[in-house]
Amino acid sequence: MTAAAGVWLVPGSLFDQDGGRIYNTAPVIDPTGRVVARYRKI
Repeated sequence: MTAAAGVWLVPGSLFDQDGGRIYNTAPVIDPTGRVVARYRKI
């Protein structure tokens, strides 16, 4: 449904762990379901 409508998603903040550190991350998801960007808030 998302791909047919051409909708991009920014679902909000998620906890993301990388190298022992925890980030508050907001992903950007394109209409095909691929994560195209991540904004890591500290």
